[in-house]
Amino acid sequence: MNATLTHTEAMSDGARPVAYLARQIGARLALWRQRNRERNELAALAALGEPAIRDAGFDRGSLSYEINKPFWRA
Repeated sequence: MNATLTHTEAMSDGARPVAYLARQIGARLALWRQRNRERNELAALAALGEPAIRDAGFDRGSLSYEINKPFWRA
């Protein structure tokens, strides 16, 4: 999902600047919620132990790094 529209794309359908801003904020919030869910799922994976972590293709360090990133960071 591309959460960012250019100003030209947003205005091409006759949208007002406030509507454009509202869509941008909504898209950003949706992206942040998705990242938060994914990091919670990774934390659940980490709780399963080392074999599950390796099976998922992670190592403990990279998994820990990803889990601990704030939701606003990609």
